[in-house]
Amino acid sequence: MNNIKDILINDLSGLCRLWRRLSLEQVKKSGITLEQRWILLHLNKHNSVTVGKLADSLGTTPSSVTLITKKMESKNLLERVRGMPDDRTVTLRITEDGKNLLKEWEEKRREMFSKYLSAMDEADLNKLHELLSKILDEYEKINKEECKNDKDR
Repeated sequence: MNNIKDILINDLSGLCRLWRRLSLEQVKKSGITLEQRWILLHLNKHNSVTVGKLADSLGTTPSSVTLITKKMESKNLLERVRGMPDDRTVTLRITEDGKNLLKEWEEKRREMFSKYLSAMDEADLNKLHELLSKILDEYEKINKEECKNDKDR
């Protein structure tokens, strides 16, 4: 018989699948790829980034990023800015249209999860928040330790 940790791990995995499914549906409806969505999220977080750094983050080549981002630029989701004085350096920035698309996705995801959470009363919601915060805090703690250990090697 499964112990409670195994059951909770399965429940959290199901929640992750639901989150991913909702994200995939939003991406498909907007006509972009998951990789393009990730680029929008990355640019929104970092304001601007060079093609080279974005390629490193994606684990791909600058030429692949250039192909992907040119399609995004044609949809006005990002803009490309040539460096000064070296115009070989290209910096990417998210546009207002890109930011608006991210906001739209977030609003739709909130609406969907609000429906799922409506079965819970305020006390249950507060307890769930408390428990999820503990999990995320532990993740942050472990992640910091692992990063420190990687730097020490």
